[in-house]
Amino acid sequence: MVDILKGRGISPGKAKGIVRIITKPTQFKDIKQGDVLVTEMASPEFNKHIRHAVAVITVEGGALGHLGTLSRELKVPCIVGIKDATKLLKTGNLVEVDAHTGIVKILETK
Repeated sequence: MVDILKGRGISPGKAKGIVRIITKPTQFKDIKQGDVLVTEMASPEFNKHIRHAVAVITVEGGALGHLGTLSRELKVPCIVGIKDATKLLKTGNLVEVDAHTGIVKILETK
C-alpha cells in the first residue's frame, strides 16, 4: 500500500479529512461537510460542492484552471497531478493534505 502521494499544491493550506471519490455527477449527493474531494478533473459542477470540502485532490488540472482559481478563492487546499489518485485513494480513507508541499498522507484505510 502507498501511504504518501505527491502532486503539486495549487491552493495552499493543510487539512485532514475523509476521502470522497467523485467520478460522476450523481456522487455529489454523497458529499459531507469536511470531506476531501478526489476526482480526475473538476468541472463547473464542483462550484457549489467544493464549499463543503476541507481539501481537493485531482489527477489532472493546473494552477490557472477552473479548480485552481475556485480553490484559491474559497481558500480550500488543493493538490493536482496525483496520478491514479482516484484508484490509490478509496472513499472512507482518512488523509492529511499538505498543499504547501503537495503531499497527501494516508492515515487510515477503509
